[in-house]
Amino acid sequence: MTGEAVPAEVCEDVYADTREGRPTGWPVFYDRDGEPWSHTTHAHDGDTVMLPFAGDMRPMLRRDVLAEFGPLVTTEQYDEYLSAKNARMAREHAEREGNST
Repeated sequence: MTGEAVPAEVCEDVYADTREGRPTGWPVFYDRDGEPWSHTTHAHDGDTVMLPFAGDMRPMLRRDVLAEFGPLVTTEQYDEYLSAKNARMAREHAEREGNST
């Protein structure tokens, strides 16, 4: 981890909020690898605490997520990226199929 760890009591507060699922009011962001993170309502050391969807990771401060996992994008931005990527892959496939005949 890059910076100061989120204290155990703050983590417990985050986990308490998610015992019955993730709150719908928490926005979701995606890192450079496409991994989703919840932007919680909790803060520590002047920064937002983010909860990864990956179950084997602890909550992290937003600045540490940015430093370790790259820029974060909104769900809409990530969907646009995936749509563009899929369209590019379809074009490349069609070009390969057209060139093989």
